Amino acid sequence: MLFSVKLTAHAAYGMSNESIAKQAFKTIEETSQNAVNEMRALIGNLSQLDLSKV
Repeated sequence: MLFSVKLTAHAAYGMSNESIAKQAFKTIEETSQNAVNEMRALIGNLSQLDLSKV
């Protein structure tokens, strides 16, 4: 879902001619990419845990 938001914002950024809209789409794209990166890091940390002890 987050990747879809990022991809849609990226496409909208490319199609927009208004600078305010372009900045909004760029912010959405960057924020969703940061969220994807954080989720990947969390999943990576969870995969290193010994879940049998949790």
